Amino acid sequence: MKLEQSINAEKPLGFVTELMQKEIADCMRTSRQNVSHMINGRRQMQIDVAKQGLENIDNNLFMLSVSSGFTKILPDVFSGEGIAQSPLSFAVHFDREAQEFSEVLSRLFQLLAMRSQERHRLEMREIMYELLDVLGWGYNLLCYVAEEMNFNVADLMKERSETWKEEKFI
Repeated sequence: MKLEQSINAEKPLGFVTELMQKEIADCMRTSRQNVSHMINGRRQMQIDVAKQGLENIDNNLFMLSVSSGFTKILPDVFSGEGIAQSPLSFAVHFDREAQEFSEVLSRLFQLLAMRSQERHRLEMREIMYELLDVLGWGYNLLCYVAEEMNFNVADLMKERSETWKEEKFI
């Protein structure tokens, strides 16, 4: 996997409504004009500017959207017209996806136990899509609830990682 060197910044910066452009510029160690160009889609967000933003802007939706844009292995923020932008709505969708994944989980165990999984690649791909759905909704639920309740997901992850280390998971 390679990190992108720049991303379209309109979406991530659209989540930072609590700050003025000058404040965003200060947080990202760039000019207000550069921020304006990024917000309007005339300029890409460079990785060094994004790094400063991730370190200095305390907004979970911004962090998820930027992280998704640069890594491509995290889901982007689900902010389209197909979902009400409330934590409760995300909880309902997450619950539905978790139930759907639960229904295919026993098949996943069966496929993983087989000696040759190659002939089941298509079926495994569909199961992976279900897992991606539940993870996508989970990440979004986490970020929307954390934003609503004034938690910083990066801080929560750091704290939780300590527990995972103690349990020798990582």
